[in-house]
Amino acid sequence: MIDTASSLRDKLERRRTKAATEGLQRIPFMLDSDLADRVETHGKRVAALEDRLEELADAASEIDGDDPNADKRASGHDLSPTAVETATLEAELVTARDALQAAIDDAREDQVTLLFRRASADEYEQLVRKHGGAESGNDERDFLNALTARCFVAAELNDGTRDDIKWSEFVESAQLSMGELNPIRAMVFANNARGGNSVPFSSASSRRIRTS
Repeated sequence: MIDTASSLRDKLERRRTKAATEGLQRIPFMLDSDLADRVETHGKRVAALEDRLEELADAASEIDGDDPNADKRASGHDLSPTAVETATLEAELVTARDALQAAIDDAREDQVTLLFRRASADEYEQLVRKHGGAESGNDERDFLNALTARCFVAAELNDGTRDDIKWSEFVESAQLSMGELNPIRAMVFANNARGGNSVPFSSASSRRIRTS
């Protein structure tokens, strides 16, 4: 329970400060599209190898008793087609994971973090009234563009410093493609649309407490 008006003001100030610092939405963005493509390519390769190894393991687990195709030698090595494929894929997976990690490390050197806050209720409603909300067509595009621009705070660099570039300038300077812009707008919208914190104090909970 909040005892005094001054305590309430203190808590509101802490809430405001936290929202402006810790509560920011952080979206990583790679400035070099070639590095981004490298990460995606290596990531898909790793995923494909992992999926195939999982398929082989599932198939092996379904065999009752000894594998009729097993070709175990005196050395203990299994030279059956499945065993050979598994060993080959496991070796390839090690190499693929190393390549993925190297690509990620390179990409981090060229990555910025886009910082977004949540719009206040008044800001959000003003944007809905002005742009028609996220319904369809041009209204949806205009609304999401306006919401993303309103919520953008800064671009954070690897050393922790921030560049207070405007969102429109960032989009124009980076020449963002629709494939890059759409996910950012969707994440900002989802962050603003997520639920509040009043559920634990609902009237239903209060009724249960009073009647117990």
